[in-house]
Amino acid sequence: MRTLLSALAVMIASSPAFAQSNEPVTDQIIVKYRSSSAAMLSETTPQHSINQLQQAFGADIQYVRASANDTHILKVTEQQKLGAVIEQLKQDPNIEYAEPDRIMWPTAIPNDPEYTRQWHYSSSVSGLNLPKAWDLTTGGADVVVAVIDTGILPDHPDLMNNLLPGYDFIKDAEKARDGNGRDSDATDEGDWLVAGQCGPNYPPRDRTSSWHGTHVAGTVAAEGNNGQGVTGVAWSASVLPVRVLGACGGYTSDITDGMRWAAGLPVAGVPANPYPAKVLNLSLGGKGACGHTYQQAINDVRAKGASVVVAAGNSNQDVSGFTPGSCQGVISVASNNKEGSRAFYSNFGRLIDVAAPGGGRSGGILSTYNTGQRQAAQHSYDYSMGTSMAAPHVAGIAALMYSLDASLTPDQVEQYITETSRAFPAGSSCNTANCGTGIADTFAALQRVKGIEPTPKPNPGPGTVDCSNIPQWAASHIYLAGEQAQQNGIAYQANWWTQSQSPADFSAAWSVWNKLGQCK
Repeated sequence: MRTLLSALAVMIASSPAFAQSNEPVTDQIIVKYRSSSAAMLSETTPQHSINQLQQAFGADIQYVRASANDTHILKVTEQQKLGAVIEQLKQDPNIEYAEPDRIMWPTAIPNDPEYTRQWHYSSSVSGLNLPKAWDLTTGGADVVVAVIDTGILPDHPDLMNNLLPGYDFIKDAEKARDGNGRDSDATDEGDWLVAGQCGPNYPPRDRTSSWHGTHVAGTVAAEGNNGQGVTGVAWSASVLPVRVLGACGGYTSDITDGMRWAAGLPVAGVPANPYPAKVLNLSLGGKGACGHTYQQAINDVRAKGASVVVAAGNSNQDVSGFTPGSCQGVISVASNNKEGSRAFYSNFGRLIDVAAPGGGRSGGILSTYNTGQRQAAQHSYDYSMGTSMAAPHVAGIAALMYSLDASLTPDQVEQYITETSRAFPAGSSCNTANCGTGIADTFAALQRVKGIEPTPKPNPGPGTVDCSNIPQWAASHIYLAGEQAQQNGIAYQANWWTQSQSPADFSAAWSVWNKLGQCK
């Protein structure tokens, strides 16, 4: 095995540590040497260098495995020393990059069973405009959508006929809860947690299993016209389950291996995927800007011809600080609620491509589910809300597009979805500066695939904002974080709760209002 550790023995534990947060970051590092370095040309056993590293840092540092793109994974069991190791690695001229092997989490918000049923498909205000689209296509079994998630419950009656054999990429058997590491069984074993299981004070209280991948898969391709349950967006397409999230989330290195495998690229130690996906859905994410590992994986699967759809995240923050929602080449999806506004939890910003229904306080997204609190019990249907629910709507649209024209490129799929999106309704807190180009419109996207050009939208000039859907500021109105208003021809967005505080007077640094730009 080529060693990536021989030059690391001189490191000292004096570099700054990562800032602590409630949510665990990771205990692993992704390292890549420059191809011209001497270390890449040598064949030695890494254990001697590991021992030297352990002595230098007074920490347990382990070599985990080689990974894709000539990278290698190290484990630092004491998370507070992870930052010191990474900072020193970056100073080594032989190393191209070193970054945290960040842990990603499902982005769903807990279920609410009182919400009304599938408004998200047919609502003229906030839905996908699906009924007319199904007259054109319901997808096809030859179009494969990879659901890269917690795995799936393969015998759910509304999914089983549309499922392909998937793969479990969770390397850590304890996280996987199946008694082994990677294998060909992508069954969701439950991601329930007890308080503090994933690190100090995280989670702060016990959690039940989310059955997240099963819910997401149902939105993509629950079987339609079968007389039971719900209908997926592309209800005749095939779902490829790729399990990457288990107890305490999932590592970036496992997720990106799963992405490559899903698209038909080789992954060491894993059998080739006989069913390469045209669409990858990643309803997951974590804090931090897009790193080298994610970006390279996205570049590679797009070069293979696969579109990558990701959830923007549920932190009510700018998506630029989250991965993979901020990566280049993905279709980053924000969540709109039943009224066509930005959902209260949804991330936002100029890196968002499009919005899709994800649910809010007035209505969630109904899909396939299970009643089990820990292990699977009775198959069921239930409501969730989150950008995790918004992304598979767009993944389903992409699958319908590929069913009409298999020669489409990922760039074309992204272009057609964004340019055919429907304008946000009047009074919406969404606009083109924070929620993408509009709400995804399935029928219009399919018409575009057939060569019918969309009606041109207004084109604001540089540094300006389309304020057609931004209401005038009112002193009596209570504004919540993320809501927008215009005053004197300028658009603003509330940073937090505010009332009677004029945007023009309270938009300096750290004020309650953030200036978006001149209205056009």
